[in-house]
Amino acid sequence: MENKDVYTSKSKNWTYEKKGESKNDKLSKNINETHKTWLKQGYKKIKDINDIPLKTYIKYITKRGGTSENPLARNGGVLFQRSEKYVMLMNSFLKRGFPVQLDDVKDKNPIIGLYCKMKSDEPKTDSEVDTDDIKNISDQEEKEMDEYLEPKPKSIYARRLKNKSWIYTVIMSSGPMKEYTRTNLLKVNKDLVNKYDEKNKVENSIAPSPI
Repeated sequence: MENKDVYTSKSKNWTYEKKGESKNDKLSKNINETHKTWLKQGYKKIKDINDIPLKTYIKYITKRGGTSENPLARNGGVLFQRSEKYVMLMNSFLKRGFPVQLDDVKDKNPIIGLYCKMKSDEPKTDSEVDTDDIKNISDQEEKEMDEYLEPKPKSIYARRLKNKSWIYTVIMSSGPMKEYTRTNLLKVNKDLVNKYDEKNKVENSIAPSPI
């Protein structure tokens, strides 16, 4: 019987259908051999993710979906966001970002963890991380990562309330839309308000306008 999984993102409106054995399945079949191969390729276990620069390619071995004794290998993606509890990686095939919980890659099993190519065991500067693996990232993929890191206004529309005040809804290149009163938006981004006012010189409800 064919192995079939369907992954759907309601927030991003996309669906990915997995059929048969995936690359990650193959990597996890013999986890010790995969680990040895990564080490031979120059990958080393990351001790502190905060030492690793953004846009570095990360592979990882996780107990999520497996166990401490039988972890799973993941081909990973490009690091584009860090936090105390998780990191965000970009899948270059699906063109999607996904989180990796840091608790899932910490364990007494020494092979569980995050990996990247490093010139030393504990890089202190960006130059000590081997970036050969990210040379094949396309301009579009880099642009998508930059938008996740620093979302930019994509479109904006305004509506007038019964009390005659204006509410501006700003749709960002990534992440949730944001709402502002006119006064607050002028404080945050005066140029955005001015551009909008120049394009839309009407007094009633206004349709979304590209920036």
